Amino acid sequence: MKSKALLQRAKHAIFPGGSASHGGEPLLPAGSSSSTEPLIRPATAADVAGIQTIFKYYVDDTLLTLRVDVPKAASLAELITACDQLGLPFLVAIDRSPDLASSPYTSSISPHGSPSASTTVSATGNATGNATGGGSSSSKKSKDAAAAAAAQGPVLGYCASTLYSPPDMTIATLNVYVERSAVGHGVGHALMRKAIEMLQAHPRISIIKTVLPCPDGGDGEAGAGAGAGDAVEEGKRKRRKMLECFERVGFSCERVGVGEGEKAGRRVDLVHMQMAFSVVDG
Repeated sequence: MKSKALLQRAKHAIFPGGSASHGGEPLLPAGSSSSTEPLIRPATAADVAGIQTIFKYYVDDTLLTLRVDVPKAASLAELITACDQLGLPFLVAIDRSPDLASSPYTSSISPHGSPSASTTVSATGNATGNATGGGSSSSKKSKDAAAAAAAQGPVLGYCASTLYSPPDMTIATLNVYVERSAVGHGVGHALMRKAIEMLQAHPRISIIKTVLPCPDGGDGEAGAGAGAGDAVEEGKRKRRKMLECFERVGFSCERVGVGEGEKAGRRVDLVHMQMAFSVVDG
């Protein structure tokens, strides 16, 4: 199938070594839900810049992914298309606050290259702005423009699923990353809930796999130098929270790979987790 071949090419470009699970370990932060839930929607090519910006932090400064580079925009766009064709989730969380100052997540989040609420594109393809010029604009058009603006707000996080071993359509992987200043507001949990819901409804998928850094594996953040004890402990705390979050939504530990991972000269233990469920009859 053409879409499977497309996914295979995109996956190898983004997750070198063949396994998406080893290509980028997820971050799913713990935290209570905020009063304003983020908008969860399918990713589009317009979100690629935001996705790259979020992932760059985890590549450059943490051991929460073993990747050492950020995927090219073309590879990400191709993966988004392939996931859509195969019915696999590639989702983004969008801050739909009316303005950054009122955001429950942070007032410092930048739009990461996505259109802002002040200049967006309406469903008809016309640019709209804060000004309401023209008396012929209807209330419905105003509401549509506001909805479009909210849907194109700052990217708070993303969640991507790929086939574990194409062309096998029964096992999927799941990777989740959250904008670091939005951690602790339930963004990752909201993304994961929706992604799992989609995968459980998939006519073929029966297992979801992911690979996470061991809570005590590695030695803290990738950029932490000798003697940076606080950074080391913070890195361990993040990994513990991440494992707890996956366990809470139904993942269980399959095995621990001692010293399986490596980044910046550091060996990292990896926890292989999975969730199994019954296939929905098509």
